Amino acid sequence: MLGFTAAGAGLAFIPAFTELSPVELRTALTADHPPVIADAMIGVVAAASGTTAPILPGVHLATGSPPGTYAEWAIRHADHFR
Repeated sequence: MLGFTAAGAGLAFIPAFTELSPVELRTALTADHPPVIADAMIGVVAAASGTTAPILPGVHLATGSPPGTYAEWAIRHADHFR
């Protein structure tokens, strides 16, 4: 998965992951997040995996943070993986 390769470049290792189906992912995400946020996060995962996903302004509007790459996120959060 391209996102994990990019994260590995920022972290100096490739994180392990378990791939979930869209239904499994949505179920897991809605346990902690409102459905609209879960759907936005699924869109991000779809985009990172090369799947076509719409680019919606919801997360940017909710967080006030501009979009960035997965590699940028991984570098900012590298300490959480060590």
